[in-house]
Amino acid sequence: MFRAAGLMLAALLPLGAAAQEQDPWQLYEAPVAQYGWMERVRIETLTRYFDLEAKLDTGADSSSLHATDIEVFEREGQNWLRFTTQDQRLEQPIARRVRIKQKNGQPAQERWVVRLDLCIGQVFIPADFSLVDRSDFSTPVLLGRDVLQHLGPVNPELKFTAEPQCPRQ
Repeated sequence: MFRAAGLMLAALLPLGAAAQEQDPWQLYEAPVAQYGWMERVRIETLTRYFDLEAKLDTGADSSSLHATDIEVFEREGQNWLRFTTQDQRLEQPIARRVRIKQKNGQPAQERWVVRLDLCIGQVFIPADFSLVDRSDFSTPVLLGRDVLQHLGPVNPELKFTAEPQCPRQ
């Protein structure tokens, strides 16, 4: 009886309804078998793209991007950020604000978050990045578990296993 009810319910749903819902984390290509602890990635904004080195950090909850001169402004009733990265002045809508716990005993940091498109290997996904001055770190990008969960295993013995090869969106 339950099986027949399920079949009847399925018949009532419009064809292709599931296909119309698009998962923003959908992978456009299969990920490589393993990623290294450091990879080259492409970050795409509304107007530009940058190829950068990124540290893949399974110990970090979230991802971050090096940014300085961060300013909030309003455009058409929406809050945006203006910031500098890779010697370029960019503007992006604000996704949210987060509080990041510091591991060195320092007080938590408040950071702005923007959503940017990320290409690693042949995988293209939207990703949220908190903006922070990373000039004291080895890479301008840190990819945390929020992104890594959509990619695949990270091998700490490998570096640069996948060049960004996604078609520009």
